[in-house]
Amino acid sequence: MDLHIDLDAAAAELTVRLSKRCDLDISPLTWKDMGDDYDTPWATERATIRAPYSVGVEVHRGSEEGRLVLYAGGWADLEYWSGSASDDVVDRAPGYNDWLDVPRFAAVVGEFLEHFRPGG
Repeated sequence: MDLHIDLDAAAAELTVRLSKRCDLDISPLTWKDMGDDYDTPWATERATIRAPYSVGVEVHRGSEEGRLVLYAGGWADLEYWSGSASDDVVDRAPGYNDWLDVPRFAAVVGEFLEHFRPGG
């Protein structure tokens, strides 16, 4: 797999942006190693990962839930659901056809957090 983004730098950006949202329940960052099988549990300690393949986070607020995972290949999985049976799930893959760098990933994080509008 070609590596297109520094996951540690992206994780730092993600952490900074998440820390500004005290209205959300935010999971610890989760990591996968390049050699991990699909069913290998996610690690929450970066130090246990030799060659990071992905970094992700889950976010909840009331019935709202979302997940954002960034892959070393330069794309992300962005999922959000309002919790309402009448609403569709947002399911996007930013960067899939045009690799993300850290500044563009920061914009994706902003887009992700925008779904969880304060007071919404």
